[in-house]
Amino acid sequence: MTGTADDWHNRTARALAEALPHGFHVEVPGDHFTAEGSPEFEEALTGFLGEGR
Repeated sequence: MTGTADDWHNRTARALAEALPHGFHVEVPGDHFTAEGSPEFEEALTGFLGEGR
């Protein structure tokens, strides 16, 4: 799981996730420092952990 809407250096994250057997990409609002405070990040993280990845 990676990706934030305002981080330009994550532009290849989707391709990386698609190349991995169990990879997936989630884009959340914010940047490297602010994304973790968004409700979307919390939802993506709990979904990721809930799937036992």
